[in-house]
Amino acid sequence: MTRTDYDIERAWAAHQPERAKVPEAIKRQLRLFKRELTGPADVIAKWIGDKASRDDAADYVCKRGIGRERALARIKRTVPGAHINPGPKFIELRWLEPSGRVIVDARTPGDMQDCILAYFAAAWGSGRGMHLWSRFFVEIPDHAAWRLLQRGGSQVDLRHCLMQASDAFADGDAKEVMDYLSAKRTIYLPAGPGVFLSEIIAGIDDKHKYYYARARTWLSAEMLAPQQRTVTPAKKGSESVLAWLLALMRREQYGERPK
Repeated sequence: MTRTDYDIERAWAAHQPERAKVPEAIKRQLRLFKRELTGPADVIAKWIGDKASRDDAADYVCKRGIGRERALARIKRTVPGAHINPGPKFIELRWLEPSGRVIVDARTPGDMQDCILAYFAAAWGSGRGMHLWSRFFVEIPDHAAWRLLQRGGSQVDLRHCLMQASDAFADGDAKEVMDYLSAKRTIYLPAGPGVFLSEIIAGIDDKHKYYYARARTWLSAEMLAPQQRTVTPAKKGSESVLAWLLALMRREQYGERPK
């Protein structure tokens, strides 16, 4: 937990002592939500590894007209739990998936928490056929999700909030996000009636660079200072965080030079 997070929790404890601890009802609500995510996430994982499914993705990115439309319809039927973004030469899926802790060399109790991960998968055509690649790009530890459920009110839609935060990061301005990373500044991801205070994690996995956003806690909009603004959306899709991550991966793993 950072000093900022510590001060926030102290402030909540002083303002409303009964809300300093996470009630068991909130923890139970999150456990039930994770169970709802498990089935659809398992289906998507199977889809990514299935040859017939990869053929559907290849048909979408390589064909035109009715052949592409039929391929898209088959994909939508197979993975109803995913948000699908079909493009002219690619198709992208985004979804939520429960997970154990992500950070191996955990240094704080927060690092050791289970979490929900926001994943994306992208398929695109190249001169050597079709490529399909997936990775998580946002981590919501249990503590941050608990605080959203606890502070956001009884009407909060957890699924919508997590996808909203994930989309804000994926579709955010890549240059601004990298500036946040260089300065080690907190990034604010919109989530329902507030924001996730998040950090950007960078590392190397199997000789390849990776980046993702990790939520630390959740605050209502009323608790934010004027300078605490949410991440700026990219003006063009090619300038987004997700486009930058895909370009990085295509260079490092496939030797491509996407425009």
